[in-house]
Amino acid sequence: MSNPNEQACGTLEEIGQRDHSITSEYRIFGPPGTGKTTNLTRQIRRAVDRFGPDAVLITSFSRAAAAELAGRELPVEPDRIGTLHSHCYHALGGPRIAECNVDEWNKENPHLQITPKKKQGVLDGAGHAGRR
Repeated sequence: MSNPNEQACGTLEEIGQRDHSITSEYRIFGPPGTGKTTNLTRQIRRAVDRFGPDAVLITSFSRAAAAELAGRELPVEPDRIGTLHSHCYHALGGPRIAECNVDEWNKENPHLQITPKKKQGVLDGAGHAGRR
């Protein structure tokens, strides 16, 4: 088997043509304006053509990246594009966020007490639980 680092080298087009069935992932690095998102949309379209729209889940680490991809008119349902945390939240059925129930948790689990991030008002990010 060849060195995995050697497999990651090449032009965007060469890398896009390779069989990624071993890792099932693509990694594209580069400065702004070099065509990373354009290349990614091309790869997503190929995956949809090969596996179907229900077999492709598009995940990003940031809301900005997810929004950028959602604006590219990809051949998948909008709920199949989102952040890693959003996909996990929805896969779990949209449970109550633990940090919003710190006092209740601490009463029921005194041996596993947690400290809230913010004692007053809305916790950081709590208002965004349902957003993608």
